Amino acid sequence: MARIVGSVGGSPEAAQVVDWTAAEEVVGTRLPADYKELFSHYGEGEFSGYLNLYPPVESNTASIVSWLRSMRTAAETIPYARDAYAPYGLFSPGGTGLLPWGGSVQADEFCWLVGGGDPDAWPIVARSHSEGWHTYPMTMSEFVHRVLHDVGFEGFTVADVVDPPYFERL
Repeated sequence: MARIVGSVGGSPEAAQVVDWTAAEEVVGTRLPADYKELFSHYGEGEFSGYLNLYPPVESNTASIVSWLRSMRTAAETIPYARDAYAPYGLFSPGGTGLLPWGGSVQADEFCWLVGGGDPDAWPIVARSHSEGWHTYPMTMSEFVHRVLHDVGFEGFTVADVVDPPYFERL
């Protein structure tokens, strides 16, 4: 988190106040601490014109809850979408599966793989619009940092085309 703020900037007046207890109740699980810290600092918006950070609950644009609902509806109603989230499945409160926290302007999907236990230990599962799922044993903030700064972060980096990185509130 500190590396993102150090490189992207951000000011305290941009901070977004969230009732995390209420938000986690709506989502159906505790959320990782680094997500809560990053979202509280930046709010709803987009990093470097590429990575959208979803708010936890309904807002002006997509949220974790609305994306999960949309993904679930697609999986239930569109025949070819039924297997789109295999082998993980979609998160349901009290269960396991993919829980979206962000996406890209290119339709890439970024999720936590909820497996119970400590949310700060959930790995990131991501897929580009043209490839299958990839698992990254790192936190969400580490993933975001690598997207913004690591030219070798194959499939998701914007470090080679956007310098310096920036954040734009939506």
